[in-house]
Amino acid sequence: MRKLFIPLLLFSALEANEKNGFFIEAGFETGLLEGSQTQEKRHTTTKNTYATYDYLPTDTILKRAANLFTDAKSISQLTFSSLSPVKVLYIGGKLTIENFLPYNLSNVKLSFTDAQGNVIDLGVIETIPKHSKMVLPGEAFDSLKEAFDKIDPYTFFFPKFEATSTSISDTNTQRVFETLNKIKTNLIMKYSNENPSNFNTCPYNNNGNTKNDCWQPFTPQTAEEFTNLMLNMIAVLDSQSWGDAILNAPFEFTNSPTDCDNDPSKCVNPGVNGRVDTKVDQQYILNKQGIINNFRKKIEIDAVVLKNSGVVGLANGYGNDGEYGTLGVVASALDPKKLFGNDLKTINLADLRTILHEFSHTKGYTHNGNMTYQRVPTGQNENGKPKDSDGLPYNVCSLYGGSNQSAFPSNYPNSIYHNCADVPAGFLGVTAAVWQQLINQNALPIDYANLSAQTNYNLNASLNTQDLANSMLGTIQKTFVTSSVTNHYFSSASQS
Repeated sequence: MRKLFIPLLLFSALEANEKNGFFIEAGFETGLLEGSQTQEKRHTTTKNTYATYDYLPTDTILKRAANLFTDAKSISQLTFSSLSPVKVLYIGGKLTIENFLPYNLSNVKLSFTDAQGNVIDLGVIETIPKHSKMVLPGEAFDSLKEAFDKIDPYTFFFPKFEATSTSISDTNTQRVFETLNKIKTNLIMKYSNENPSNFNTCPYNNNGNTKNDCWQPFTPQTAEEFTNLMLNMIAVLDSQSWGDAILNAPFEFTNSPTDCDNDPSKCVNPGVNGRVDTKVDQQYILNKQGIINNFRKKIEIDAVVLKNSGVVGLANGYGNDGEYGTLGVVASALDPKKLFGNDLKTINLADLRTILHEFSHTKGYTHNGNMTYQRVPTGQNENGKPKDSDGLPYNVCSLYGGSNQSAFPSNYPNSIYHNCADVPAGFLGVTAAVWQQLINQNALPIDYANLSAQTNYNLNASLNTQDLANSMLGTIQKTFVTSSVTNHYFSSASQS
């Protein structure tokens, strides 16, 4: 094994004291003191922490990396999890890394938890290419071999591996992992290469529902787009902003299993003011915390790309507790420019609502209420029935003292409710408004606007994992030096 000692100095972020104008720049004080009777002074000490890792440089990785999304059959064998979009598995002495993200990740640390619960650092990989898969021999990492040598052969042990950014990762890698760390909901997604047995993709294609082939195999593009969209959606639903927006919504969320389209008397949609008619049974008004809990439950999804189905989306939920679902959309419903405009930063709800509508179905919500459609009344009739529409807001001003209220009732940090006459309606409206807010804050894992800046590596390693694992792999050792600054404060009297 070749060894290389490369010290890298890493300093903590600059820190300012608002009282005296001092700044700490790599351990040195700068700034101008204002004259005062009592001055607060600072003494700094710097502590260096050294850590040596097995280090895999980029050129070594590129020789062993292949594209993750290739043909339909290979894609159908993948399983995505929102809790581990950079998946690390150790099976049969081989370490497999699958990067479902559209980013080249820099200086990523691999670690695992051993049988005693200790976190063991494996090493650092200089670059994990976007949408890549690699297979590494476990012997490449000294700490991995040492840990497994200590395990009793009769002990069942399934190690938990983790990939994290480091202090020397580039800015985007650190940003991505920071957003991923906030996701707590486990969305597991499989990419269907055939029509799921419990799912009719052709109920609206005018062929008498006699055939069931209104779907198409995944391509690398649709697999990437489906993954990106679902990951960002889960990040939105897991965010504090979304939870706060649901809890503080100045209107009611409703859902009923009854048929509203053919019998308007059974409709439970709220009125323009966001409140349901007094005749509506209270059981159809949803508990807001219950909505949050439902959308944050673990769920396994069979994803389908529809074709010639007669609709843009289809979905259902099943299982004892809504833990499973099938979700299909047409390929155009995954197109980033249709969803987020030419700037890739502006939501088009008319298209984004497809994925939100269908995902809400997997959670058990129906068309009767405001959980899959917004269904805001227009005040008009159509074919003798009251007409409602998506794309309209609620006007709740009458409930809070009239229009132009300066103190809107939902006044909380990062509120999306700024105007009582223009309240985002229903699940779709609230979720889209929060989604837009998080885009503006660059707080989602996938920033569509910067994807084109990613380098495209030529990933042509053999997909024969046995050959990959058995071939020689030389690591180098690199020592990182992290410098932390500790501030000691004391006061002294002086004259200005």
